[in-house]
Amino acid sequence: MGNSDTRIHQIELLLTLDYLLRFTDENHPATQQDICRHANDFGLKYDAKAKKGNDVRRQRIGDCLRFLMEVTTKFSDVVPFVLEVTKSGKYYIEQKYYLSEEQILKILAAVQNDKFTKDEDTDFLIERLLDSLSNIHNRSYYKNELKKLKKGVNKYNIATSRKIRLVNKAFTEGKMLKIRFKIRGFKSPDIYFYDFWYRVYKIKEYRNKLYALLLPIDTGDFIFFKGYIFDTIENLNVPDGSDKEVLCADFDENRDLEKLFREKSKYAKKHYDSLETMIEENKMPISGEAIRTSFYVRKPFFKFVKRSYEEFFSTKFACVSCTSFDINELKNIDPNDNQADYIIPHPLKEGEDPKYFVVNTYIDPDAFMSWLVSDVHGNGNINISDMVVVVGPEMINKKLYNFYFNHAKKYIKTLNLDISEQITKLTDNS
Repeated sequence: MGNSDTRIHQIELLLTLDYLLRFTDENHPATQQDICRHANDFGLKYDAKAKKGNDVRRQRIGDCLRFLMEVTTKFSDVVPFVLEVTKSGKYYIEQKYYLSEEQILKILAAVQNDKFTKDEDTDFLIERLLDSLSNIHNRSYYKNELKKLKKGVNKYNIATSRKIRLVNKAFTEGKMLKIRFKIRGFKSPDIYFYDFWYRVYKIKEYRNKLYALLLPIDTGDFIFFKGYIFDTIENLNVPDGSDKEVLCADFDENRDLEKLFREKSKYAKKHYDSLETMIEENKMPISGEAIRTSFYVRKPFFKFVKRSYEEFFSTKFACVSCTSFDINELKNIDPNDNQADYIIPHPLKEGEDPKYFVVNTYIDPDAFMSWLVSDVHGNGNINISDMVVVVGPEMINKKLYNFYFNHAKKYIKTLNLDISEQITKLTDNS
């Protein structure tokens, strides 16, 4: 039995929409004949030369195109694509889901470089996204561009994915999470394992890694605990077992985590007013102890330093612009306790163009050192310490001196130069 006229009209509308979505863009608009020939892909008859026997008709395809144009114009905020028509009367899809080419690539790259998604799942998701967001003409283009955006990230393994899920569940549901410690005996080489319950205060991403701040409910008589854990989630030792074995409802339903921090973190509370202050001032959790630090950047280097700082520490580059500044002469400033800044910038006058950008902050010295010696452009020619001037504390510049001097000694020894040549080489390269 043949299809009814109503059925044929429905099929023609679907054929039209399918062709537009899969085969058209600004450079490849559709004609009515193109869509009619598309019917053959679905087992329907169409021959432009035949006067009878065709399952679809060109003039009805034209009606479908005009109908779709009317709908997309009238309901532009609902229909998930933009339909356009050329001066010659050919139709094409300009955008799908109102996404530009750049935005589509960002979505694809985000899926491709996601640490939490396995490679096989990534490939599947990208193919499905391309089904929805690309057409037959630009699909290969997106794939080629996506290769350039591949960061080669290490995907989280099953164990790490489990930890991330459990830490997130403990955080969102306010539950306690069991953490295991391996402790060596005080007077013997024996290893002992102890489990303690922690509350998750915050999960934060630093340099493409997930960190968690956890507070212990009770550490018993183990006085050597810092009173908190601030580490990557993958480093946490969560015991094996079901969720019920490692997660537990907090027996204090209204637990005050700030109070818990003050009770368990007696050293940290001397330096930080709150948990948020500690997180903000450390910038990046390496040693977990921030000190008062001051440095400045000259205007030509500002945009490079700012971008590098914000990418490295995942926080805003908070600075004060000025044309001049004073240096605090108090050489015995205690970087841990004293609130005095090493650099005092002079306020900009109206119309003045800044020459310097001053930063006075608390920061983890180990993380700060890692940033200072990082390569700005990735070509091995210049690093951050060539672009900034560290004023205080003095220990930072001593660390930098030792870092470069020790590396210079190693390469001088490798080159087997005599002393006069060493001095000449070092002078020429300075």
